[in-house]
Amino acid sequence: MQTKQIAGRIIPAIATTTVVVGLELYKIIDMHSFSKEVSSERMESGFINLALPLYAFSEPIGAPKKQYSDQEFTLWDRIEIDGPMIKNYKN
Repeated sequence: MQTKQIAGRIIPAIATTTVVVGLELYKIIDMHSFSKEVSSERMESGFINLALPLYAFSEPIGAPKKQYSDQEFTLWDRIEIDGPMIKNYKN
């Protein structure tokens, strides 16, 4: 009997969580259908607590900045190198 009670609470939670993930997927597809560049203004962090019920959104925090020599960078920065690619040297 106790197992049925626990399972009875888990199944709706799984279904609800799946729906929330699906909605986020639609949001990502919608953003990429208009342009390949997605601005950071359209991004938000979302928090969902099904026990309360609570839906909260906030701005994502910036990545910590590191310093190397005279350059400052974050985890999200990329290094682009112009020149021959490794695949050009492949036999």
